[in-house]
Amino acid sequence: MREILFRGQRIDNGEWVYGSLLVDCDNSRMIIPSGKGVFAGEKVKPETVSQFTGLKDSNGVEIYEGDNTNFGKVFFHYGCFCIKSEHGGYPVNLMDWDLEMIEVLSNTHG
Repeated sequence: MREILFRGQRIDNGEWVYGSLLVDCDNSRMIIPSGKGVFAGEKVKPETVSQFTGLKDSNGVEIYEGDNTNFGKVFFHYGCFCIKSEHGGYPVNLMDWDLEMIEVLSNTHG
């Protein structure tokens, strides 16, 4: 079974944090690094939270929801992660791509 990972930008300094997602009762978001307790969690900007797809690009870079690749943007669509070109067309399931052709260029939030 794969670990479900998330990332988000810290509110206090803008650094990226990777780990488990916790949504607090006030609807704030916190990322807890793997192997750490809840008290080690960092509050993150909710709009920057994205999930790891479980896949890596041709350079070994983890692919997250919201990443911009050489073929388009990665997003979650009807139960799967897809890429859709900015030029239009239908979303294509990320699992249908040859990952040796995919390269993460940036993510939506820098």
